[in-house]
Amino acid sequence: MSMPLPANKNRIADLLKQEQYDVLHVQMPYSPFMAAKLIKAAPQNTKVIGTFPHSALRQTTIYGYKALFLVVAIVADKV
Repeated sequence: MSMPLPANKNRIADLLKQEQYDVLHVQMPYSPFMAAKLIKAAPQNTKVIGTFPHSALRQTTIYGYKALFLVVAIVADKV
């Protein structure tokens, strides 16, 4: 998984305003440098979909993903 460089929130807001996306798809867990800014800047009528692209084969990994899901859900609710 790669980590994007910091993105300018004004440029993100301008892009979202210009393109008027119906749906934004972000990889989870998301980067605070890019996806978090996209989620925060997305208009309320834009649906945000997150995908966890990893497979969990070990029980500890499964518990880790469940914990991460709860953290992301709590943070996303406050966004």
